Amino acid sequence: MIREYYELYYHKDPMRAEVLIRGEKTVETFENAVLSCDQNLLEQYRPFLRKHSVVDEIDFVLWAGGNAVGSVALLFHQSDTLSVSKESLAGMQSYLQYAFSLMPAVKALELKSILQDTYGLTTKEREVAELMIMGESNKGIASMLGVELATVKTHLVHIFQKMEVKSRSKAIALLVAE
Repeated sequence: MIREYYELYYHKDPMRAEVLIRGEKTVETFENAVLSCDQNLLEQYRPFLRKHSVVDEIDFVLWAGGNAVGSVALLFHQSDTLSVSKESLAGMQSYLQYAFSLMPAVKALELKSILQDTYGLTTKEREVAELMIMGESNKGIASMLGVELATVKTHLVHIFQKMEVKSRSKAIALLVAE
């Protein structure tokens, strides 16, 4: 089913990833998606749905750092009986997004976004800040990044200025609270 979908039907799917991402969707129902899709492509997609007895679909898009980084699709078959309100869907998406945001890789993406978008840190400053948050010493940061200790200290001065803090512990506390 999956291979067939990606080889023959993905580009016809009104709920394919790039459509949902372009629309900055967090949750979408098939019923809603078909209202604004190319009807010709939809008619080419319907045989796939019929073949696999899919009568409805709900997709959730998960975001981190301002980017779509994951999705969950629920497919409903003819034998399924499930009625979900729009409020319930919103609640489900909020829960999935929250659970997703607790994953370390997602936290790292969010942190990168905060360091860049909120504080305007450069790439090198972000690298130093990320290692600082992980508990690395200045000497450890210098070694890991292959730079001089003085360079790390200069980056830290700039980081503290941009974050409007005076110490490493205040910077870490501020970032952890974000």
